[in-house]
Amino acid sequence: MSNEQKSESATPALFDVISPHYDHWSNLLSIGGIHAWHHVAVERMQLSGNLHVLDVGCGTGTVTRQIASKLGTQGRVVGLDPAVGMLDVAKSLPVITRAAPIDWVSGSGEQLPFANETFERVSAEFSLRNMSEWTKGLQEMMRVLKVGGQLTILEMIQPLTRLGIMARQGLNAITAHISGPKLNPYQWLGVSLLHAPTMQELRTEAVRLGLSQLAVHQWLGDLVVLLTGVKGATHGHLSLPPSPNTIVWGIDGSLTSLRGSTWINRFIATGSVVHLVTVLPESYHAEEIQKTDRQYWEHQHMIAEELLTSGKFRSEITVLEGEAGPSLVEFAQHVRASMIILGNRHRNDVSAYWRESASRYVSTHSTTPVLLVPTEYNL
Repeated sequence: MSNEQKSESATPALFDVISPHYDHWSNLLSIGGIHAWHHVAVERMQLSGNLHVLDVGCGTGTVTRQIASKLGTQGRVVGLDPAVGMLDVAKSLPVITRAAPIDWVSGSGEQLPFANETFERVSAEFSLRNMSEWTKGLQEMMRVLKVGGQLTILEMIQPLTRLGIMARQGLNAITAHISGPKLNPYQWLGVSLLHAPTMQELRTEAVRLGLSQLAVHQWLGDLVVLLTGVKGATHGHLSLPPSPNTIVWGIDGSLTSLRGSTWINRFIATGSVVHLVTVLPESYHAEEIQKTDRQYWEHQHMIAEELLTSGKFRSEITVLEGEAGPSLVEFAQHVRASMIILGNRHRNDVSAYWRESASRYVSTHSTTPVLLVPTEYNL
């Protein structure tokens, strides 16, 4: 399967199923909060005049239509989504009078079909975490945004605060029990948060890509985040620097864990074996949710392998099921690893949150040397 096929295959089918009642359930599951969050996001886009605006992952077009109404007849709006069912709903709704015309486009956020610096405003609302590779989606949005233009990201992220973790646990408790042929896809809401960045990861990557004047607003602790910023005239890029060992590299779907590749490429000897290891909790979700999740992890492993210097290492992929910390320690002992490399996102001390304790557990229980890669570093 090609990279293009992989990046476009993860979630559209799930959203096609729920498109007829997506807006109703989104409002229900957020207890009405989604309307307020969208309103704040649109207000902070500073829309006026003849701006050209892109709404990435537009779904049924709720926010796209708000943007068009704000612009008036002089503006132009594009609503893009990979789910045909969502776009069909958007197209079926009545045309708004005295609003900017809307072009509905089928496409992937990771491969935007637009030229460089096309739009003065780019928005992605609750779509970034559904991408197979959110960093690539962010990069694409920055590419099509004009210098001086504004990027708006409204998203649910991986919470690090006590209140955010409690809110997420409540959401998981609700979505895990939603079932039925037409409702099973809503279980993806809880699962997709495992693929989302933390606030620090999102902020760091946005700055790396050239976003400045960042402003952040949060709800439900840090579970729901609105990030806005302006594209600068120049933007840098994180460059990967140029007897064999056995390395265990923990891949948890985060940008921080993937940055372990930088350390491996620079400091690990040629010919070493690099085990790309992912530990998943036992899943009780519907089969289509598990299938979509498996596609996501396959893509993450592909990304990790591509980050390693070509021809320098022998990589092996392992997916384990269980508790992350103990599973990684046991696996490292089994393969007689020389080192374990993990991302460390500085979570707080709420030990009930299973992913939070992995790096702490490994660093305190492993007899194998452990390298914890921080979210921000200069190497």
